[in-house]
Order: sequence, then C-alpha cells, then structure tokens
Amino acid sequence: MSNQLTNNQKSLIDVNDASAKYTAIYLSTIGISAFLVLPLLVGAVADNLYFNDSQIGFLASAELAGSAVGSVIALFWVRSANWRIAVSIALLILGCANLFSILIDSFLPLISIRFLAGIAAGSVLSLSLTALSDTRNPDHSFGLSVAAQVAFQVFGFVILPSVVEVWGVDGIYFLLGALVLSSLVTVRWLPPRGAIKTIPGKMKLSLSPRALMGLVGCTMFLVNVGCFWTYIERMGVAAGFTSKFIGVGLAAAVAVGIIGALTASWLRDRYGRLRPLAVATLATVVSVIMLVEGMGAITFLVAAGIYNFVWNFAIPYQYAAISTADSSGRLIVLVPGFQGVGLSIGPAIAALFVTSDNYLAVNIIAAVSVIISLVLFIPICGQQAGSNSQESISA
Repeated sequence: MSNQLTNNQKSLIDVNDASAKYTAIYLSTIGISAFLVLPLLVGAVADNLYFNDSQIGFLASAELAGSAVGSVIALFWVRSANWRIAVSIALLILGCANLFSILIDSFLPLISIRFLAGIAAGSVLSLSLTALSDTRNPDHSFGLSVAAQVAFQVFGFVILPSVVEVWGVDGIYFLLGALVLSSLVTVRWLPPRGAIKTIPGKMKLSLSPRALMGLVGCTMFLVNVGCFWTYIERMGVAAGFTSKFIGVGLAAAVAVGIIGALTASWLRDRYGRLRPLAVATLATVVSVIMLVEGMGAITFLVAAGIYNFVWNFAIPYQYAAISTADSSGRLIVLVPGFQGVGLSIGPAIAALFVTSDNYLAVNIIAAVSVIISLVLFIPICGQQAGSNSQESISA
C-alpha cells in the first residue's frame, strides 16, 4: 500500500509540474486543431477539390466520428499505457494523416484518411484531458485548456484565409501536419503515467436513467454544434461575404466564446443549472434564426458571436449536471465520446438536405437538436434543484 501511495503521489507531482501541465494543455489543442478551424477547412475542400455540400458534410462527419471512436477506445488504455509512447504514436499517425491528405483529391480515399486522423486526434485529446483531470486544480487546468483552444481558433481564422488563397486546402493540411509532428518534441515533458485510480471490485459502470439522459442530452447539443460549425462558412459564402471577412468574423465570434465559459464559471450554480441551460437554448435558437438567406454582414457577426457565447456557456453546466447525477464519479469520462457522436451526426444529417444555395436544413437541425437537449436535461437539473432546496431547508 505504501508503495502504491508513493507512486500515486509521485505521478501527481509529475503531472502538476508546470512543464507537464502546459504540455497537456498544448496537446489538448493539437488534438482538436482540425475541428477548431473546421469551417475554413471544409470551405477550402469545397472550393479546391470541388466537393459538393453533401460530400463536405460527410467528410466532416467521418473525422468527428473517428475522434469519437478514438475517445472511447482510450477508456481501455489511458490508465495503463505509457503516456509518452501512446501519445507519440497517436501524434505520428495524426501528423502523417494530415500530410498524406495533401496527396488525395478523391472523396472516398480522403474520407478514409480523415477518419483515421480523427481516431488519432481523439486519442491525443483523451490523454490530454486525463492528464489535466489529475492535476490538483483541474478546473483551473481545463480553463487554461479552453483558453488555449480559443486562442488557436482566433489565430487560425485570421491567418488561414491568406494561406488558402495561395496554397488552397493543401496549405491547411500541411500546416496542421507540421504542427502535429513538431509537437512530438514536447512529449518528453509528460509523465509516463497519471494518478493511480483504485476502483474497488470489478470495473462496472452503471448507467442510471438520469445519467444516460444527460449523456444523450450532450450528444444532441453537439449535433447542433457539429451541424452549425460545419456549414457556417458556407452560409457566409452563400450570403456573398468574402473568405477574409468570414475568417475575421469567425475569429471575433470565437473570441466571444471564452467570455461565455468565464461567465458560467463566475455564475456557478447561483441560478441552478436548468435556467442557464434554458437561456442558452433560447439564445441558440435566436442566433440560428438570424442566419437566413439575405442576411447582412452585421447580422452574420452578431449571430455568430451569440452562438459561440452560449455554446461555451452551456457546456460547463452540462458537465456539472452529469457529474452530479453520476454517483460512481466515472461517467464523465464517457462525455467526450458521446459528444463526438453528436458532432459527427450533425453534419451527416445536414448533408442529406443542404444544397449549394439553401442551408435552411442547418438552421432547423441546430434549433431542434438544442431544444431536445434541453428537454433531456430537465429531469436531471430539476431533481438536483429539489435536492439542493431540501438541503437548504434541513440546514
């Protein structure tokens, strides 16, 4: 027992070391780098490879589905494998997949290589989030991770449109590949293992009905996000905006997202969880309604800003609701996998209905899925609110 405690303490010290923590934060951004700039990436694919809107929807879904698969698979190795070796393999696969994508201009081969890239990306992200969850102050660590991802998005939306003008989609894939492969030099600052988790008895994961509803609620919320994020650039193009305007506009909208996350952190559960989720749902519906044919530039910017604010505002409350509903404390590990499923389903559904000049299906799918998500969270948040009230009365 003393040896186990010593190893556990040592792993905590390792993961809390500044170099280890910031490496995990950096890798958490690298792991979803393609998703962070997805609107520009699919726009470049459509313009340079002449894929139609349905094809780019399926292409985005394939990569996001791969990420979900990678996240679920990671549940079986993330606590037992050597982190340095595992993340090195995943980064090598992801980097090579990005570079190899430059050589492919056919739909089926590209969708296959992007699915593989997604699996590797999901593996990198899962390991990074596991490392950050082992730190002494995971809330602070996750906050820094979100900030790093937002900063990457802002930089990408400002820089990549110029890259696409000169080198097309190959320029994006090359930069992503080079960035991923260069990150291999940071792996040595990761600890070989995370904190030792002792679980009594056999590994069992009991899904209560409320907890399962929460997971499905997260999935439906990400159906909305995946659908919207895949096609918002195309919607801007259809409205007559230039690629540079869309890039800068989305960079500004993404920057607003960090304010949404910080607002949720500041409010905490002051107004419970159901009210904030309801406000976020209403604001999401309003923002997607604004993005209709014939919209002006200001409307596009405002709608994108509102959407990104409430997107990042709602997710912390969903995490908290599921975590509270799960007595085992292990269910939260499954959330990235369920989110990945939602992210992949959204673009795939929209791809069945969108045309080159009509994106109404995107608006409808985003609005309906976020409303369904809220409905699924009502029983969870309502019961938690009741429990809190009883505790207050007892006190």
